[in-house]
Amino acid sequence: MYSRCCALFSACILIVAFGGVYAQTTSSEILLAAHQDWIGHANQSVTRDGSVLNEYIAQTSSVNMEGALLLISMIPRFTCVPVVSIAINDSTIMSRAADVEWVAAVDEQTVDYPFILDTDGPQAQFTLSSPGADQIKLRSVLDLASWVIFKWSVDSVTPQLSDTTPTDMSLEASGNIDFSLLGSRRTLNAMEEMCRSHTPIPLTN
Repeated sequence: MYSRCCALFSACILIVAFGGVYAQTTSSEILLAAHQDWIGHANQSVTRDGSVLNEYIAQTSSVNMEGALLLISMIPRFTCVPVVSIAINDSTIMSRAADVEWVAAVDEQTVDYPFILDTDGPQAQFTLSSPGADQIKLRSVLDLASWVIFKWSVDSVTPQLSDTTPTDMSLEASGNIDFSLLGSRRTLNAMEEMCRSHTPIPLTN
């Protein structure tokens, strides 16, 4: 039973992280909730095998980085386990997305953030790759907090020099991406209730 749940959750993360690979067509997003700094919406995709995949998403925009989003997704077919992602369109991060290291600071609590990377699209999406129990735990921490900071860094490496490469070129970079959690719990609760009340169409073999 445990291995089956792990397999389902792994599939859920892969679909959330690489949705563009599986989806053939996607409907427009429908706004379903809005509380303070957070909104909730539903998204529906048709996969290449004809299956319909519904996703309920709560999200907020960064207060200090334009275009950055914090998203928590839930899919009825995968028991509505919350999956945490951050989406970034910053050129510095996107240019070396695979090398970025992340740590989340929720109020005063530090949380590791191992990720699955998706760069298929205008943004780089970093989806937390921890097991479902850790995703649920992080969601509960976010519910009680008012602020989360995602600290990112890229270690310095020796560039491949050419005639036009400055000798003092540094590839080390770091920064913080801040998100308000005001309204997150009410928005997430609303989206989770909708997700759990949604009975997915059984998969056909």
